[in-house]
Amino acid sequence: MAIADYGLKELDTIARERNSNSALWLTNSVRLFSGATRGGAPVSPASCASSFTAAGCIAGFRGGFNILNVGAQLDVPTPWKQWPLSFSVDYAHNTKAETNDDNAVWLGVRLGRAASQGDLRFTYTFAYTETDAVLSVFSYSDFGRNGGTNVIGHFVALDYVPFPHVTLTLKNHFVNFIDRPVGFHNPTQSRFQADVVLSF
Repeated sequence: MAIADYGLKELDTIARERNSNSALWLTNSVRLFSGATRGGAPVSPASCASSFTAAGCIAGFRGGFNILNVGAQLDVPTPWKQWPLSFSVDYAHNTKAETNDDNAVWLGVRLGRAASQGDLRFTYTFAYTETDAVLSVFSYSDFGRNGGTNVIGHFVALDYVPFPHVTLTLKNHFVNFIDRPVGFHNPTQSRFQADVVLSF
């Protein structure tokens, strides 16, 4: 088990950076210079080319970020050395959120191992991340809609070791909005990945 507290300060500069950097995936609750608020979906500031303090530009986050994080893993021995079983949980709570959307939890189960030639490992994870639970620009970017927050879903993975020091991984993510933002549809987004990992 591990417990941590992440106190993040002066983050409005990151929020304002989205006014000029479209690569940042910002889904947390933010304040615009007009006084309006946005959040729960990717924020795309308007009319910021000439002035980053225009009404449609981001002024900063609506609240702060102090994230209490608790993680634990339980390893369960089985009669088969090649098929260990483990359960994991990762919980985050933002104590400085200005909204009630301040919790995230990931639950996982893993069967098997990926250490020696011929090994197989199966992984299932359930993920639930509310809008202001974590800082969206640092959250898991492969989860459905390019990461972010206000997402719920599952991902499954299969790891296989065909040769020593080589692991093949097949993974698929299935994700939806927790709260569907106005103007967005909410079909399940599916993202498939295939990776080859070499270890030395």
